[in-house]
Amino acid sequence: MRSLLKLGRKARKEQGQLGGWQFDALDETRPGRVMPGLPPELWVEILTMASEATEKGGSIVSYSLVSKAWNAYSQPALYHTIHITKSAQAKALALTLLCHVCSQGGGTSGSGRHIRYLTLATASYDRCDPSDILVIFQNATHLVGLYDWSSIRCPLLDQYSDSRTTPENLFALLLKSGTLTSLTWTSYPHLTHPLPISPLDAGFRQLITLHIYLPVDTDSDYSLINPFSLPLLNRLTLTLFDPIVSNKGYSSPPDKLLGLLSTWNLPALRILTINTPYTLHDTAESRLGEAFWEFFAAHGQQLAVLEFGRSNRGAYSVPYSKDVQEMEDRWIDGQVKDVNADPDAFVVIEPPSPSTFKFPVSLAALTPNLRTFICSASLAGDHTQLEWGLEWDWTHPDWLAPHPLLPAHPNITMIGIRDLGERVRADWEANDESFFTLYHQLSSLLLPFSSTTESSSTESTALDRDNIPFPNLKYIRDLDPDSDLLRRGVRHLGKVSSQEQTAPAARTTESFRRWRWRWRRSAPPLSTSTQNATPHISHSTLLGLWSRVLSRTRGGEVWLEDWRGWNLTRGNLERWARGV
Repeated sequence: MRSLLKLGRKARKEQGQLGGWQFDALDETRPGRVMPGLPPELWVEILTMASEATEKGGSIVSYSLVSKAWNAYSQPALYHTIHITKSAQAKALALTLLCHVCSQGGGTSGSGRHIRYLTLATASYDRCDPSDILVIFQNATHLVGLYDWSSIRCPLLDQYSDSRTTPENLFALLLKSGTLTSLTWTSYPHLTHPLPISPLDAGFRQLITLHIYLPVDTDSDYSLINPFSLPLLNRLTLTLFDPIVSNKGYSSPPDKLLGLLSTWNLPALRILTINTPYTLHDTAESRLGEAFWEFFAAHGQQLAVLEFGRSNRGAYSVPYSKDVQEMEDRWIDGQVKDVNADPDAFVVIEPPSPSTFKFPVSLAALTPNLRTFICSASLAGDHTQLEWGLEWDWTHPDWLAPHPLLPAHPNITMIGIRDLGERVRADWEANDESFFTLYHQLSSLLLPFSSTTESSSTESTALDRDNIPFPNLKYIRDLDPDSDLLRRGVRHLGKVSSQEQTAPAARTTESFRRWRWRWRRSAPPLSTSTQNATPHISHSTLLGLWSRVLSRTRGGEVWLEDWRGWNLTRGNLERWARGV
């Protein structure tokens, strides 16, 4: 026995001398444990992938507490993506970064150099201190994405204790590194400069994704902003909303802002999203300004994906999970790649001169390369809150889907619809021939402009394609996970409780004492949620709606899809009706 132990000790000693294994001298918990002699870069990747594979984000925190070596290896994964929801978390992060810099003698930026994505999403009454944000920006020298959702405190009287914490200086510091490619920035209505940017900011030209979260304020002087050239910008999102006082009715149509953006040079723009508290349309009573059409005349021919969305959610809405958003981004990027892959099919139109440009014009004529259009079926708000009467929704029987500004288009191949779950819940609550209006709204995507009855659905497929609003339409995708769960019978029609919002499609994040890290998770299989689902009286009515819509798909020429891209077929409807 002693000889065997001696041989074992001798073998381990020789193994350590050969370099195959090394003792972890920094491991205080298990000083005799052997560690494979791998480069530090591989350890960083191993710990990163191990933390992503687990469902709970706290695993990377546990890894960092194993030893000093593991703490150093886990820093890139620990600080890679930070999600701040409270001002105290921002203050704790700023203090931590300062302590790291002081402990290292100030020679490096400490752990802040590992920060790649930073999200600021606090409540309106708990915004972050600008001095804390200044410290974070100073240390996050390699920041790739910043997402500010109205979460930085902005004094109403412009009285800053430190001149470096003004929006202009914070923005300049943010762009100084030149590594930023994705930006969501919030401005405020009382600022002199609505956008604290300058054409001299070289880092601004590296942006690929830009989301401007702006109040629609008539007092903002957009003439102070010079035209920009963003050669790499691929996605532009405009969310027009008042971050201080919401839904108070003094917002105006985004004429000045769109007039400014029409002068920008955006050669790579392919994806445009406009989110407003109301839905834009152009009528005799409430006419859009000339700048709206000037913007599409300047940039419309480059667009492959266009979305008119809503910046506020209704009482029936369910938040999207991170997995849903990632999947949506993938297929949207696929639409853009299809347009870029076939340059011969790219239609080039000559922008009309300002002297001959007449308003309004056809939006379809200004967007000849549009392939995907995304709209919202959400509920309308209170009309008394808006002075210009721009509110619009799918409940009006005289308006065709998907949107009054785009009732037809010759080249669109996919239409995405958001908030269908909210729509069907409201129609069921109304209890007035459930889903009658929604059925005709969905059918208007498929049928000619002339009215037809269900008995003539077979004859409508043989009509001239010039009479069909979207002759090249191939896919109608329901982008609402809640609507998918309603079809499967997992959820029942009615308002969604707080417990139902957490699974399986609602946003879930692990809370920690200081700040939150967001992790890549796979959505749980729906089969686990449908095993004990109890059929509801409204389920058969809802399945009947989709069965009727399937009968109007031009003989199977158009595919109905859920948010994953899975086809909706009669076989699926029959299985869900049986509770399978």
